Amino acid sequence: MKNLTFKSLFLLLGLIAVVGVISSCSDDPEEITGCTDEDAINYNADATISDNSTCTYLDRYKFIGDYEGTLACEMALSAILDNDMLTFTIGATPGGEDNEVTISLTGAIPLSFGGTVSGDVLTISQELMGVPLTIAGMTVVVNMDIGGEITYDTSNDTVGGALTVMNIKTETGGTAAPNDSCDVTGTKL
Repeated sequence: MKNLTFKSLFLLLGLIAVVGVISSCSDDPEEITGCTDEDAINYNADATISDNSTCTYLDRYKFIGDYEGTLACEMALSAILDNDMLTFTIGATPGGEDNEVTISLTGAIPLSFGGTVSGDVLTISQELMGVPLTIAGMTVVVNMDIGGEITYDTSNDTVGGALTVMNIKTETGGTAAPNDSCDVTGTKL
């Protein structure tokens, strides 16, 4: 009977030791390496060690921000739209696809229009409706098409490109201004 008690005690102590080792291991948090930047598309909420070199961002991410720059049109729109101190914002399009952005111009004629980002290029192709333009002292509401490309320069956080404004027509269908080309530049603030 003594042997049985000693064996039982030995087994009980062994079981306690195993349980102690297992429970002490589970108290140590597991270190998980991964992207901890919430703006990245591969953000890992479980990561405990930051490895931001593995973070991947949407192409549009680099474009998003506030800018100060210029807008210079070549023809009739130069009297209306030219702006040596243009401020504008590029933001993610609410409810849009991962590569869609909205460009919001401020100034004499506040405009907002959409674009699609691929790599370092933002492509714009949109019809704008009901835009108030003041031409020769008279305000005219026009519809127009705007298109073009703006390129992002990652070396200095600037954008630049050309926009084409076409089919500028009054709401009744009459031509309000000829087609125009406008150069745009901007430096991210």
